[in-house]
Amino acid sequence: MQPTADEPPPTAEESQSTAEEPQAAVEESQPTASVVISLEEAQRIFNQNSAVWVDARSKVSYELGHVPGAMSLPSSDFEAGFALVGAKFPKNVRIVVYCTSADCDESERVITGLVKKGYQYRYLLHFKDGWNEWEMANLPQEQGPGR
Repeated sequence: MQPTADEPPPTAEESQSTAEEPQAAVEESQPTASVVISLEEAQRIFNQNSAVWVDARSKVSYELGHVPGAMSLPSSDFEAGFALVGAKFPKNVRIVVYCTSADCDESERVITGLVKKGYQYRYLLHFKDGWNEWEMANLPQEQGPGR
């Protein structure tokens, strides 16, 4: 940033701190947590068919109702579930993970499991409000074993 005529030039310390800012921006470009998305964002992503959807709830809950096209990957049996469906999750495509509601931690556990399998946080979207919010908004749903 160039000083204006009314401003004195930056001190050496100020110059050094601005020189470090681009480095901080580079570090911030590699997120250390999944991105939390709202119901509106989740609906937009669904309508654009621009992500893989993962339901972290139990198999029974999934079969009672889930986001159309979502794959079941219960957090309670992550390793076995990942062995069955993990190949369907490309590592360079956005993945929306959800569970029942903001009060459950199943989706967070699945996200952690995916990161341990080499997936990057920048591709992991956490629909924290989850199935209850989706269902209350009367958004598309399907039942049964799905994928």
